[in-house]
Amino acid sequence: MSIGRVVADWRHTPGMLKIVMLATVLAFVGDMWTMDFLGYRLAGIAWLIPMLLAFLAILRHPDRVSFPWWLWTPWLVIVVVNAALIPFASLHSEVDPLQRTAQLLCPLVVGVAASLARPSTAEGEGSVATFRRLIYLLVILIGVRSGILLTGQLPDWSGLAPEAITVTLLCAFALCCYLVLRKKRYLVLWLVLFCIPVVMVTRMPIVACLCTLPLAFGPMRIWRRVVALMIVVGVGLAVFYMPAFQAKTFFGGSGGFGDLRLSNPDLSTAGRDYMWAEMASTAANDLLLGKGTGAGETLIRGITPSAYPHNDWLLTLYDYGLVGVACLGVAMVLALRNALLKARSAHGPPTRLLLLAGATAFIPFAVMMLSDNILVYASFFGNLHFAILGLGYGALARERSDAALSAVHFPPLKT
Repeated sequence: MSIGRVVADWRHTPGMLKIVMLATVLAFVGDMWTMDFLGYRLAGIAWLIPMLLAFLAILRHPDRVSFPWWLWTPWLVIVVVNAALIPFASLHSEVDPLQRTAQLLCPLVVGVAASLARPSTAEGEGSVATFRRLIYLLVILIGVRSGILLTGQLPDWSGLAPEAITVTLLCAFALCCYLVLRKKRYLVLWLVLFCIPVVMVTRMPIVACLCTLPLAFGPMRIWRRVVALMIVVGVGLAVFYMPAFQAKTFFGGSGGFGDLRLSNPDLSTAGRDYMWAEMASTAANDLLLGKGTGAGETLIRGITPSAYPHNDWLLTLYDYGLVGVACLGVAMVLALRNALLKARSAHGPPTRLLLLAGATAFIPFAVMMLSDNILVYASFFGNLHFAILGLGYGALARERSDAALSAVHFPPLKT
């Protein structure tokens, strides 16, 4: 790999994807060493800047939007209406409901802006290559932070939740690269990525990464998916009975699958069971429409030092009710389905890859919502996810435009 090739691929990468990738690196560095700039955390700046630039890009070229944002209309209405009705007086002093609203909308805005690009096949290939190199860089950063690359020893602690969450998205991308491009190095890359949450003992990211192996969208025969599922079961068992996993999961240091229940006093949930029980009991009072943006965070800050309950489905239920959960879930399903349908009509491998990767990423997205607050990690998952998806729609629009132009027959010139 020559420097010239790296530079050429970077130049071929559309601007919005470049911005999001640079912001992701900034978020990694800022989160790992808790760095601030003018009193603001770098991880926060890393999602705010892309959102602002995305807004400006959309305002300049609204006619070029190819992202199916209308699929998210009910969810958008829920979030915006609740933002207009925020009960500021009843919220905790440290709760910022407007920031939460912006974080919920940020990935969608970035996706719409990314769809403004019209990448050619060469530019699509350059974008995929650049994204692959981003994965290499993020792996190195995680290796440095964990100490593995500096000491050569495995860490005796678990953590790096935002980074592990990002890894689940990268696993989805790597597998789709393997299925579309048929290059084994992407399968090896998936394995390297999967090892990160295993070493860090971040439990739900392990599950989310494993889910991508048999469920990734792309050309894969049924028998191969069955084999992949069997591998997942075997690897899952091996990881579950690892001493580090057992020590983190059970206070007594050991347990079986039958012990994985919230009613088990020996199960270590890092306080999740208590937070979830409190939220579930009080959410019942406003089950249909919820209690409003910031209400869930206010409840959690009143009972624990944490700001979020580590369950985005439950937090959405608490703030926006069953209506909000239904709108978000349906929007995710419709967005996934639409990306798959568009991928079928794509001709170029890069276009197909981007759309399939965007669709596949909804799987770890939904899984991670069960035990974490991935919706507020816009700089770690959401922006990257929707930038990939938006670029796929932009590439598809370029293909259709080129096909329409080539189909035009001009009359012969008269002599």
